[in-house]
Amino acid sequence: MSLRSQTTPCPTVQAHMVMDMTYDATTQNIYALAFDITAAEEGEDGEIDIPFGLFTLDKATGEATLIGYQDYEMLYTLAASPEGQLVALSSGGTLWNLSKLSGELAEETGYAEQLPTALQSMTFDKDGLLWWAGFNEIQTNGLTSPNGFLANFTFYEEEYFYGYNFVGKLGNNLEVVGLYIDPQNIANGAPSAVTSFSAIPGEAGATTCLLQWTNPSQTFGGSTLPDGFSVNIYRNDNLIKTFTNCTNNETMTYQDSGMEAGTYVYKAVVSNNEGEGPAAYTDSHFVGADIPGAVNEAKAEKSGNGYEINVSWTKPAVGANGGWFDSENLTYKVVRYPDSVTLHENLNNTYFTDKTITELHGFDQRLELMDNLRQR
Repeated sequence: MSLRSQTTPCPTVQAHMVMDMTYDATTQNIYALAFDITAAEEGEDGEIDIPFGLFTLDKATGEATLIGYQDYEMLYTLAASPEGQLVALSSGGTLWNLSKLSGELAEETGYAEQLPTALQSMTFDKDGLLWWAGFNEIQTNGLTSPNGFLANFTFYEEEYFYGYNFVGKLGNNLEVVGLYIDPQNIANGAPSAVTSFSAIPGEAGATTCLLQWTNPSQTFGGSTLPDGFSVNIYRNDNLIKTFTNCTNNETMTYQDSGMEAGTYVYKAVVSNNEGEGPAAYTDSHFVGADIPGAVNEAKAEKSGNGYEINVSWTKPAVGANGGWFDSENLTYKVVRYPDSVTLHENLNNTYFTDKTITELHGFDQRLELMDNLRQR
């Protein structure tokens, strides 16, 4: 699987054909699903593998930035849930969760009773119901009947449980693209979202996080927002702080503390007597002391003296979850394979020479990092 990083204007994304697009309110990103027909290859099973790419689109310039490719499934639709989960429907009728980080298929989340062909679209409503304006071709007595239809998926709290409901036909040869339902259903007089919402984890593994944002100056409908509204702050969807009697266009901060080390996303929701406005989200951050990430530049080279092997590496650059870790107190456990010999248990250096090999063989080394908190 190729994760080729590139930026290219949207109307000419090489030879890509855009199948569907969606807007993710949690990140305020536009995502596009497109395939590259010029890169199609015949697989070992004789099937044609076509790389499907997930892109983000710049709202100001229209430029498309590739997130990643997958060629496991042919995908027809793309939609973002109110919580920010991307879903895509495959040619076999499988509904997949799609990773926003890699463009890869994450997990199967449902199955359709109709198989899609041609152009179609999906969208979530505010209650999490996934609507599908589908299109397929039905064979009857040797004749092909193009068929547009409407269906929906219901998702339940129990894992792997879903409901599929065929609503009805839309008409022959009717392909609906760009299906969209406002998932938030916000009143025009409610506040718009905060802007410049950021989260800065505490230094040196401190379990604190500094939040900063700018209050809205307009209502959701575009009018001037009166002062006196409230701002609710959520950590991983749990309400942690409410500010009342807030001021239009004011920059505010809040120092969150007392949480356990872990990955957190913060949400801000502004409300007044007209209702709640749209939510704004920070990026995901690891707060607290992380465990070490993978070492870099690991290599094993023959020293020239018999069977001796020089092994070296450099320290991890970041924690395993992208957070801070104690890089000054690392030790390393080194295991040689395939004979599973432990060469070092608590090595402080980032290099050593293996002098224990007595016969010609193929070997590799496994490095395990130990810090003063946990093992990686």
